[in-house]
Amino acid sequence: MLKTFNCGVGFCLIVNPKNFKKIKSFFTKEYEPYIIGKIASGKNKIKLNEKINWS
Repeated sequence: MLKTFNCGVGFCLIVNPKNFKKIKSFFTKEYEPYIIGKIASGKNKIKLNEKINWS
């Protein structure tokens, strides 16, 4: 079904990594957030994780 239907991310929050644990506490287990990439300085400023875990 993932190949047939648009199962996009939905929405993204861009947060300081230091605050991730605190922000995660606001979500239920059903909607648990996960990191899909990071913003870095330099030539490649946005780095996505190689593989997103949809489970």
